[in-house]
Amino acid sequence: MSDDIYDRYVTALTTLAYNAATRPTHEYGIDSQPWHDAEAGSRKAITRAGGLAAHLVRLHAATAARDHDEPPLWAWEVARATEAITLTIANRDRDERAVTAMAIRRAIALGPAGDPDAEPARALSAWLFPPGQQVADAAAGQLARHILTRSDRYTDLFADAWYAVHGLKLVKALAAEQSTAAPSGGRPRQETATIRAALRLAVRGVAAADIVTKAALAEAAGVSRPTLDTWLS
Repeated sequence: MSDDIYDRYVTALTTLAYNAATRPTHEYGIDSQPWHDAEAGSRKAITRAGGLAAHLVRLHAATAARDHDEPPLWAWEVARATEAITLTIANRDRDERAVTAMAIRRAIALGPAGDPDAEPARALSAWLFPPGQQVADAAAGQLARHILTRSDRYTDLFADAWYAVHGLKLVKALAAEQSTAAPSGGRPRQETATIRAALRLAVRGVAAADIVTKAALAEAAGVSRPTLDTWLS
């Protein structure tokens, strides 16, 4: 199946997520070019869109699992699928992806038959462990279509999903740039202060995406844990 039928969903989703992630850069007068660079060359568009959609489903399920007294079992399984989603975007470790996909399917089967609320979880499980690349692209397109047709559920999570897919690359690039731009002594140059402001914004975005531990995020950003905690407070 060609992924052409999903092109408009792929384009719309990637654009919405990027715009949501970069909106604060315009508000704070920060150059958004590093955000653009973090996306550039990172796999084909339908793969990126599948990752964005998968993280949106995960983030929405995590909210449901946290905020409802008795969330469905599949919500718990989807909410903890972070590693499997990351592996799927990178096309690595099919065993781990299979375990997660099967766990989601079992949890759905234990719920009400034909539960429409479980449809995004079904689509996610198909995307996590497809039988081939053609099916993987179709599953990514179907996830993107679901997000766009139910965007009311996901609007507040678009930026978090972007950071879940691209955020660590952005943080590492800004941390490297900060290290290069840092003066040998005295007050920071304006350039250094600007890069640090961008890094702080990116760090907050990755923290909201809930994809790594604070220790790992501090290491990626090249800052101490106390500094990280200050930035996130």
